[in-house]
Amino acid sequence: MGTSKITLLSGTYIILGLYLFGFNSVDETTNSLAYTAAERTQSEQLARSGVMLALLYMGSNSSITSFSPRSQSTMGGTVTYSASNPATLSSSERLITSRGVINSTQMETTAVVQYKDGRWQIERMYMQAV
Repeated sequence: MGTSKITLLSGTYIILGLYLFGFNSVDETTNSLAYTAAERTQSEQLARSGVMLALLYMGSNSSITSFSPRSQSTMGGTVTYSASNPATLSSSERLITSRGVINSTQMETTAVVQYKDGRWQIERMYMQAV
């Protein structure tokens, strides 16, 4: 009678241990996915901030045709932004490129801005993972 109870309890503990091991690996996977998504979102926000920093740098000066890359570090990440005037755009348009980096996650934003009504306005913006 005593050995059957020991065998039953041993089996129960083994089954519970396997369930707990499974739950732990699912928890680790979920945590890893959430961490990756958070890094991507933060990189996107940094890249968007770079476009705004470029607009701030350009101010209301319509004669700025381009500027070399500038960098800012914040929130444990880095944003690098620059502006250019490629031949495919009109004389009142500029191309702003911004890259946000958090750890190893990088996102790049490209925005086309136009000088209208005394200020630079965003016409279109594209985002991509690098």
